[in-house]
Amino acid sequence: MSNKTILMLDDDKHVLEICTIILETNGYNM
Repeated sequence: MSNKTILMLDDDKHVLEICTIILETNGYNM
């Protein structure tokens, strides 16, 4: 989990992509 946090902080653009993927995986489409 620490590695993922570091990656998110390292690249804000990827944060949006990761969040979008997580939301879609959970069934939430925005």
